[in-house]
Amino acid sequence: PIFPQLEELYFFNNNITELQPDGVLQSLRSLTLSRNPLAQDSVNTLACLSRLETLDLSNTGLSTLQFEDAAPGESCPTSMFPALSDLNLDNNNISQWCVVDELAKLPSLVKLHCYGNQLVSRDRSPSTTNQLLIAKLGKLEFLNRTEISPESRRGAELDYIKMFGEEWLKAGG
Repeated sequence: PIFPQLEELYFFNNNITELQPDGVLQSLRSLTLSRNPLAQDSVNTLACLSRLETLDLSNTGLSTLQFEDAAPGESCPTSMFPALSDLNLDNNNISQWCVVDELAKLPSLVKLHCYGNQLVSRDRSPSTTNQLLIAKLGKLEFLNRTEISPESRRGAELDYIKMFGEEWLKAGG
């Protein structure tokens, strides 16, 4: 409460496991929690920061993510993190594509950093993994600090259809 206008906060390497920002820090636009051993479920407590645009969760041990207001498997957007446009998930333990499906629910996400995670494509190629990320996250403009050109997006989406289109049709569309 003593910093009602605070817009940027850096808690780099402070051994923080959870935050309870409800009712405080409501003007925060940028939050860095890098190198803190965050509890898996503590990320959702940050959703009350409705102005948050940039969130750095790199090196936190994060392996899962699920928004409470949108059921897993649904493609509807979440109302959580409405302004979040830049998310850093570098060097975590993310290995499941369902986490990427959750990220697709963020309405404003245009920049994603996710180096050093365990996400792999079927062919185990880093470039294919990047293509899958681009195809699954339709609003993304930057991936790992590289701008996504319209040609790259189109190629990624076509390759995605080639990889999964037949499975999708067999499952009933």
